[in-house]
Amino acid sequence: MSTSGAAKSNASFLDRYGAWAVIAGASEGLGAECATQIASRGVNCFLIARREELLARKSHELAEKYGIKTLYKAIDLEDANAANILDAETSALDVGLFVYNAGADPSGTKFLNYPIEKWRALVRRNVLTLMESTYLFAGRMSDKKKGGLLIIGSDAALGGGSRVCMYTATKGFGTNFAESLWAELKPLGVDVLNVIVGALDTPVFREALKVRNIPFENVSAANPVDVARLALENLSNGPDLIYWEHDKEGASQLAQSRRQHVIGVGETLQAFYGPE
Repeated sequence: MSTSGAAKSNASFLDRYGAWAVIAGASEGLGAECATQIASRGVNCFLIARREELLARKSHELAEKYGIKTLYKAIDLEDANAANILDAETSALDVGLFVYNAGADPSGTKFLNYPIEKWRALVRRNVLTLMESTYLFAGRMSDKKKGGLLIIGSDAALGGGSRVCMYTATKGFGTNFAESLWAELKPLGVDVLNVIVGALDTPVFREALKVRNIPFENVSAANPVDVARLALENLSNGPDLIYWEHDKEGASQLAQSRRQHVIGVGETLQAFYGPE
């Protein structure tokens, strides 16, 4: 893309998704990369994660490099009050983009082998805080008739398996939630995109491999730079972006199939319930 073309694209992105983006899970990995690429388009960034030191460093980096305004707040997405804190902290900001990038579940623990409190925390992070914070920002965006919601999911959403019971269940919620919101909010001018991706080359993933003595070269892991770029380029092409490095054609076909399913369900329910 030429310099003038890139500038025009960034101006369009800023108009559609500015003035502020809120990125949850922005301290490292895909969330941090989304923040970098959003900032490069001229959108001010409010960063959220648990580790304040990493947030402060990332916030300073983005402000220095891209000349944008940045804010950050250490918030644990497993906190029952997380969405209320977000509401208070962003009430004065014109938020046009919300990115929800919750962490993985590294435990690999069977359902009955883990304290129920741990599973409640996972549900809080991947379901309740996602729902509550999305409700907050989607309402603001629908009032303005523009904006975007980017929900980072996992291909764990596509099916269950031993040792990932609660993780696949909660990721399944995120995918169906985002797909349904896409159908409901698009007529109101709000874009919704659910990103389904497998393993990502992140510090957390590399550390998990190291602990298990698995060479990184033996696994397939997507580059967060590529995933973030495609996600932001396809915000208006929901409901799903499926990123499989090993099967790009299959990923595209599955995304189209799910899109048609969502449209079909909406048409069926419209006929059954009638207009609102």
